[in-house]
Amino acid sequence: MVGAFYLKGIGGVSADPAEAAKWVKKAAEQGEPSAQILLSSMCREGTGVAQDPVQALMWLILASNGAPEAKDLRTAQEKDLSPEQIEQARQMARDWKPRSS
Repeated sequence: MVGAFYLKGIGGVSADPAEAAKWVKKAAEQGEPSAQILLSSMCREGTGVAQDPVQALMWLILASNGAPEAKDLRTAQEKDLSPEQIEQARQMARDWKPRSS
């Protein structure tokens, strides 16, 4: 929630994409599917983080385990990537381990 507040500039804070990315990534790294979907979007667009379509796909792959809506997003995003990029994202997802707070 804190990341979304910073992303949109609501809840008494100014919009700050970099600060939003910090909080969203923290939740995504703990395995929160909605944060993983949001971080994927931020990586795809380069909002608050470096633009990285492979990293974006990796977060969607991870989110697919807990959020069915991520599967459609994942399918759409894969259309824009090469087979090598898709395999790289899949390998990153296989190697990923959630972090504790």
